[in-house]
Amino acid sequence: MVKDALKEIGKRIKAAGLQKLRWYCQMCQKQCRDENGFKNHCSSESHIRQMKLFAEDGQKFVESYSELFEEGYLTTLKQRHGTARVKANTVYQEYISDRHHIHMNATKWLQLTNFVKHLGREGLCVVEDTPKGWYITYIDRDPAKAQAQAEKARNEANDLDASERWQLQMEKQLAYLREHIEIEEHHATELQRAEGDEPLTLSWKGSSAPKFTFDTEDFEEEGEEGDDQPAKKIKSERAMKVEEEQQQAQALAKPKTKINFLKMVESAKDTHRPSSSTSSAEPNAKKQKVEGQSAMDKIMAKHMQQKEARGRKDYWLHEGIVVKVLNKKVGDGKYYKQKAVVKEVVDRYLGVVKMIDIKGMIKVDQEDLETVIPQIGAKVLIVNGAYRGEVATLQSVNQDRFCADVLIAAGTKRGTLVQGLEYEDFSKLHVD
Repeated sequence: MVKDALKEIGKRIKAAGLQKLRWYCQMCQKQCRDENGFKNHCSSESHIRQMKLFAEDGQKFVESYSELFEEGYLTTLKQRHGTARVKANTVYQEYISDRHHIHMNATKWLQLTNFVKHLGREGLCVVEDTPKGWYITYIDRDPAKAQAQAEKARNEANDLDASERWQLQMEKQLAYLREHIEIEEHHATELQRAEGDEPLTLSWKGSSAPKFTFDTEDFEEEGEEGDDQPAKKIKSERAMKVEEEQQQAQALAKPKTKINFLKMVESAKDTHRPSSSTSSAEPNAKKQKVEGQSAMDKIMAKHMQQKEARGRKDYWLHEGIVVKVLNKKVGDGKYYKQKAVVKEVVDRYLGVVKMIDIKGMIKVDQEDLETVIPQIGAKVLIVNGAYRGEVATLQSVNQDRFCADVLIAAGTKRGTLVQGLEYEDFSKLHVD
């Protein structure tokens, strides 16, 4: 009794492990322990039925087993090694450790090398033939993960490009300010008091805050009663300061060329404008000009501001304009800095563009594109602002202010000159 139990346990242990491949029947999914058992299985009625089914359409069974083998092999590679570089034979040994796996002799691949080459041709893995054997690297093609990585890479590239453009623009503006705009620097001056002024009083809020009173006349008398040298020293220092202030006032009074810069520069200049007591007065002609504006001019200016606000959108793509690709990640860098024509606008923010210098048509977000400034005299399309959608002719370009002047060439506004139009608000119009 005990001997039979031990024999049964031994059989189960042997059956649990892997057996020889030549004694395994894939059609019946039965593993035989020896040659005699395999021979008896081949002559069994169930095996003969399965072989008749195989004889009807053998290629169908081979393709089915090949797909199952490929799926199981890639699942093992993905779950155990991820995207790490590993030997193909190592993954195969891990895969066949499951006794219910699909055997390779039932597939269309006779050797593991042929199967690895198949993975490389299909783009499922990166394969490498080395003196130590074949190495593979799994390519993760999960749509959600790929989309997240693409979004992250695009955001990083956009942030970098935007920061570079902003830094370049600020450097040019600062250089232009230093060269043309006079910025008033305020310096500390001595307190000047006239005769008969009341004494200075310093006080602190609070119940127990002390109060101190200083009289400048007493201070001068103490200087006169004592040694005369300190008083003379103070007077000489005051005289030197007065001379310095007079020199600074003369320097500030020199006329400088005034220009119309960006609104930000004008507001900054108005903030730092010197007061009437320390600098020359503004010309009266300018004040009279501002005060003399008619009511019609004010209404027209307000109307243009409202029109600009209505025409300003956060999307600017238009069909027929020429754009340039800015994102290095688009097409793996193949289309970087390349010009293209917008053929179609999808959902306002996406554009189907056709490359000009190289063959290709891609769908790209407007954040990965920028407008193209043509030569003077060429046709442009205003893509944003009050004159959005108008065809115009480029008249002049101001590289220091990053803007241009355009003349509307068609429509009801034909002949209107738009000055100070920023680079981002117009683009070259493609002409076939």
